[in-house]
Amino acid sequence: MSAVEPEDPDLFRLLIEGTEDFAILLTDPEGRITLWNTGAQRIFGFTAEEMIGQHAAAIFTPEDRASAVPEQEFALARQNGRAADRRWHTRKDGGRFFADGVMTALRRDGSLAGFSKILSDATERHLSEQRLAMQIELQTLLSSEASRDEIITRVLETISAGFGWRAGVLWEPRSEEIGLAFSAEWHADENVARTLIEPLHKSPENASDHELAARAWHSREPLWAADLVEAETPPSVRLARESGLPFGFAYPLCISDRVLGVLQFFSRTDWPPREEAVKVMTVIGAQVAGYLQQRRTNEQL
Repeated sequence: MSAVEPEDPDLFRLLIEGTEDFAILLTDPEGRITLWNTGAQRIFGFTAEEMIGQHAAAIFTPEDRASAVPEQEFALARQNGRAADRRWHTRKDGGRFFADGVMTALRRDGSLAGFSKILSDATERHLSEQRLAMQIELQTLLSSEASRDEIITRVLETISAGFGWRAGVLWEPRSEEIGLAFSAEWHADENVARTLIEPLHKSPENASDHELAARAWHSREPLWAADLVEAETPPSVRLARESGLPFGFAYPLCISDRVLGVLQFFSRTDWPPREEAVKVMTVIGAQVAGYLQQRRTNEQL
């Protein structure tokens, strides 16, 4: 079989546009999209008519655009000839997928003619790798000789960092009268600490039955902040929304018929998909619950 020659541009263009397993897009030197193939439409959900003429930054997540990630990727490809693209991207419906691909600078007679971007949807592989890495890291952490407070803080950090969440809290039962009480926390930055964690920690309502964590404790089911209507918004969710973290969920830590505590996380975005969050937390939650039970048993001896 003979190779497709550059002199056969029509056939070569049909090859690119007809490829369905990979998103392939071409841009001009300024980053405006000039070609959007069938694979790109399948993966992103946008048609060629919608994307031709748009800047390629449109497919990046809002947080990546705010951090100038598209500009950095173009600059790196311009300087080095190529730039790896392994990150989350946004679909037309607002969903996200993890891309594995590369951006390449295209040159003609030494001058920059544009860029190509070729990527595939590697979400399942990435999430599987992420789950395994998180489980191994937590297993090592939970068996370490560090103090209980340090271990719990690092558990919250490991889980939050794995999903891009901005804060995490452990609630534990203190007594029948008090119910759940604030036990430990991790936050991504001082702004989150000041606007969310500190007020939440000091709030006299933080153990109320109206709290999202308390509801998860009683129901023994994970609950999502986004499902709450305004009239039933508990203090932690209200504070989180005011802090720019409207999404998150509470997950009960159960062993047999006992609930040992509740992990609550706060996020800017509704990610990961709920089924993925539950899948991960089912395994991780059992690890953390086992650790808490063992520590309590040791403290009673």
